[in-house]
Amino acid sequence: MDNEEKTILVTGGSGFIGSVTCKLLVDSGYNVINIDRVKRQQEGVTQYPFDIDNSLSLNINKFYSGKKELSTSFGIRHSLANRASSNPYLDEVSLSSTLIDLGLKYNLIKNIDLLYGYKNLYAKGKDYLPVYDNYYTIINYDKANFNYDESIQALGLKYNVNKGFYLIFSANQVSVNDKIKNMKYDFNQFLLILNINF
Repeated sequence: MDNEEKTILVTGGSGFIGSVTCKLLVDSGYNVINIDRVKRQQEGVTQYPFDIDNSLSLNINKFYSGKKELSTSFGIRHSLANRASSNPYLDEVSLSSTLIDLGLKYNLIKNIDLLYGYKNLYAKGKDYLPVYDNYYTIINYDKANFNYDESIQALGLKYNVNKGFYLIFSANQVSVNDKIKNMKYDFNQFLLILNINF
């Protein structure tokens, strides 16, 4: 198979090193696909801007014939840390965490939106956390085990006075489950947020 029949996927091909890599691959006859947060025009490179850490927003009106605006946002982030230890007194590190974020906005009447949000954080594994002195200097590391699940649900109303001025009232339910410390609790909170852009 020659290079002209080969396709190479590059992640992070919009930066300096990535763009040079893409150019070298194109010059060598490869079909190059670049997935990056930033879209950068490069001759011979197919661009797909995407960032899993950022929210994906979608206006659902395009998919149904609603007269009111309905939009959603969704984000997910997963990280996994594994480190081997050459120190016989330190265990290996293995920590996995996942963050899920979902938001919905529905226009009830002129200038008033109904808001719903859900966020969940889950972490499991072990890591070493720094211990600081009074001068914020790291003096030691403490081993920490995690088996933690926290979720927040929010329902609110947003009153849009104008483009840079709005008021939000929300009722939130928070649920925490720490299986290591054997703590499980829920609480409710009410928030009033005033936003003014100058």
